[in-house]
Amino acid sequence: MTDKKKTARETRLTEREKEFAAQNHNLIYTLMRQYHIPIEEYYGEAAHGYLLAVRKYHRQPKLRLCRFSVIAAQSIRCYCYNEMDSRKRYAGHIKDSLNEVIDAEGNERGDFQRDHRDPFRELEDQEEMKRPCREIRQSLSGNQQEQFSYLLKGYKPKEIRQKLKKGLAAYKEDMEYIKRTVLLSCTGATE
Repeated sequence: MTDKKKTARETRLTEREKEFAAQNHNLIYTLMRQYHIPIEEYYGEAAHGYLLAVRKYHRQPKLRLCRFSVIAAQSIRCYCYNEMDSRKRYAGHIKDSLNEVIDAEGNERGDFQRDHRDPFRELEDQEEMKRPCREIRQSLSGNQQEQFSYLLKGYKPKEIRQKLKKGLAAYKEDMEYIKRTVLLSCTGATE
């Protein structure tokens, strides 16, 4: 027997569970009204959550310590709110896509804006970020380049001094030079 068939059998409700679900079916409507969930739009999700709660309630003895309505409420809310969030994200994605194509006056744009999730754009941006670092490194000595690398990686001054076996005065002197070089590179000024 395959795992899928076994899983399908395990997920089916037993006769006892079916009877219990039928007896308490009105709980779906009660909870949807209580949590202000539109019945017409989310009944399917609520029913799915409800049936999952029925199955869990009967198959996990520890859950019988709680009232069934508490377990059903949690499951129904979870399924319905997840679906609501999913629909909002989808609607937001559609809106973002439309904003890329249509301007504020409703005219279609000739050129498309880049998608902020574009992996090629991310690579280009990373390369753009590396260019100033290369320029800065070229004006630093080998020891200062190492110190600059450790700074970029987030090492603390004490850790950098230990790794490079530098005294405090030498570290501070190189740090001042690195700061000046970065400032000059960022502002485009000359000394």
